[in-house]
Amino acid sequence: MPKVSHNHYNYTMLQNTSKGIDLSYAIGLPPEKAIEYFASKGYEITFDWKSTWENARTKAFTIAGVTKMDILQTVKNEIDKALQTGTSLQTFKENLIPRLQALGWLSSTPEKIPYRLETIYRTNMQTAFMAGRYREMMENVEDRPYWQYVAVMDSRTRPAHAALNGKVFRYDDPFWKTHYPPAGFGCRCRVRALSEEDIKRRKLTVESGENNIIWEEKPVGGGYTRPTAAYVDPETGAKLFTDPGWSYNPGETFWEPDLRRYHKDIRAAFEKEMAEFKASLSPIIPQGIIQRLNIEVKSMGDINAILKELEKENPDLFANGFNGISYVYRDYFMAAYNSTGRIEVSGKTFPDCSNFSPRKDLIAAINKIRKQQSLTFNEEYAIESLWHEILHLRVKEYVRFMRDSARQICMETVNQFVARHTYDSFLNQLGGLAAHKNNIIENGYGYSGWVKNFRRLIEKIGIDETAVAPKLERQIAATYRDITENTTRILVRESIKNTKFKTLSEMKTAYRKNNNRVREALYYLEKKHEDFNNELDRIWREI
Repeated sequence: MPKVSHNHYNYTMLQNTSKGIDLSYAIGLPPEKAIEYFASKGYEITFDWKSTWENARTKAFTIAGVTKMDILQTVKNEIDKALQTGTSLQTFKENLIPRLQALGWLSSTPEKIPYRLETIYRTNMQTAFMAGRYREMMENVEDRPYWQYVAVMDSRTRPAHAALNGKVFRYDDPFWKTHYPPAGFGCRCRVRALSEEDIKRRKLTVESGENNIIWEEKPVGGGYTRPTAAYVDPETGAKLFTDPGWSYNPGETFWEPDLRRYHKDIRAAFEKEMAEFKASLSPIIPQGIIQRLNIEVKSMGDINAILKELEKENPDLFANGFNGISYVYRDYFMAAYNSTGRIEVSGKTFPDCSNFSPRKDLIAAINKIRKQQSLTFNEEYAIESLWHEILHLRVKEYVRFMRDSARQICMETVNQFVARHTYDSFLNQLGGLAAHKNNIIENGYGYSGWVKNFRRLIEKIGIDETAVAPKLERQIAATYRDITENTTRILVRESIKNTKFKTLSEMKTAYRKNNNRVREALYYLEKKHEDFNNELDRIWREI
């Protein structure tokens, strides 16, 4: 079991990731913050995984082996007591662990504990990953309404999952209600989103789960059975079952904590411990491009095969094709040339950015992903930077602006903002997991001042940046033309969409006012943050 140093303690992690709670983490916080953190969490009892059913598995604090309600109450009471009185971690453990052993849920054999934690962790991690992927794909169903089931196809793949490999269904087909992965413990399957053009070009057949989903009782141990769904293959008649207990769509039911609700210190500490825990467990993730190609990267030229495979799987990412990535020694991190489909990566080290070295950190990141190792902040940021350049290559109508003009600043700001919010999907496709996303959103190096001001504007008009990011992404994928006007329109629409207006005239007035405010604010993105805030105050007073 991993040991983590926090303050002056050295303690063992007791972690459940399905709802983000970490008991040892909470104890290490100042009392007032720890009480707030703990009070926001919910709990549920379960005997073992077989009784952790449907929404229950993905909604609550679940401890495998807990059998009675008073056991969980004991845990809660001891934590409340420790938080309120400032009890040391050692005293907390001395009080709690014997109580749990006496009640029968903690084994007296310590080596059994890590296995239980790892089972919970791996299950929740994969479910969370696929739930996040589901939400991202739902944001893009207008462009990619067809989804393809993708299995790893090795000796460990279940026969039913292998039989589903390559099958295509519409995003709203009943098949995804029951078979969206993971479809069992340790399932590594994933889903690929496809456009109408992809279907025609690859000559794929779109199947339907309508009238082809059946339910049968399947044993789950202990003399119990559970209704389990199967897709009946129209051609072979084979019944392709999920594992018992997995006939549901985690993306429709899974709940993840919104880390923006917490103080930045809490977010940073939580993210740090999650990264360390993930590193120690080598979590199960769908095999990505890097693992499949199994290329050890020694120079920039070795990355070409990886990006060529990315282009093969996602041709829409490269408006003019991908034609190579190369090394340069320049004062910028990376650069992309839309018309030629080329990317440049600088070999320079940037001392003002924690010694970030784009070339070195990108190569290190890819080699670590190949081994399914966790990335440092700089290595993960190198992946984000590469994604930023790929977003430039994706633009169908690329427009060049005068350097440092308001439009060029707006374009780079929006592109970087979108890249920070969406690079994790790119990283997932490569075969890695994002451990530093919140920190990268907050403290990414590229265009940092401009992005900070842009995020302040979004906050000022009262919209959720995670909700607006996909809308901005779709816009810049189409064109950079009228970038300021299009950005203004998207932000303003988002700012009033949930407001109830008494009359149409009232709505038009609100839209016009916010439109004028946002449009003017976007022309001040290059200012220092304090000056930008002063400009916002002035604009809001005058308009």
